[in-house]
Amino acid sequence: MVLTIHHACTLHHHKNFESHLTILLFNVQNIATGIFLSTVEMPSTNEINILAYESNMTYIKIMKNLHDLNALRILQAADEIRSRLAGEFSAVHGLSVNEYFLLAHLENAPLNRLSRTELAKRMHISASTITRMVAPMEKIGLLERVNDPRDARLSYVAPTKAARTRFAEARKTFTKHAEFMFQDRWNDEEMETLAALLYRLVSGTPANLT
Repeated sequence: MVLTIHHACTLHHHKNFESHLTILLFNVQNIATGIFLSTVEMPSTNEINILAYESNMTYIKIMKNLHDLNALRILQAADEIRSRLAGEFSAVHGLSVNEYFLLAHLENAPLNRLSRTELAKRMHISASTITRMVAPMEKIGLLERVNDPRDARLSYVAPTKAARTRFAEARKTFTKHAEFMFQDRWNDEEMETLAALLYRLVSGTPANLT
């Protein structure tokens, strides 16, 4: 049965969106093969529903793959950034990347101090790992223990003056690497879009430093 586009749309007015989309795609494909839009022989209703279902399932599969790909790419990008920072942080500033982020969380905290439990939560590591990180940093004079004046049972981790100076210097290195990473690959509009999308990932989380 030969139908015009107008008749086809009228006939399938009450069908679901996927059916209409399939009809549209069917006609567009026919244009590419030299068949005029007004003389397309339409598939049967059953064929349309089958094509619509298959199209919908393909879309769902693509979206799931995109979720996996995006998560994988974010992790790969994070590893790449850490790898670039690690060598210079260690050689120039005497800090690991994790120690830099520990100091960043303290710098960003009210009164520049946090409990070990809160540090562990913000850095997504265990309290025992925080203890192992803090101990050597205390020994070399980068961190100090501050007691809560209202509750002697509570104590906080705080940076010393030397730590804040070292962090400020390391932050310049961080900025240098960030500029190098993005300057040749992204224009200003892309950078703003990327910043907004990444902010949606971290907004409201304890680990957010931005």
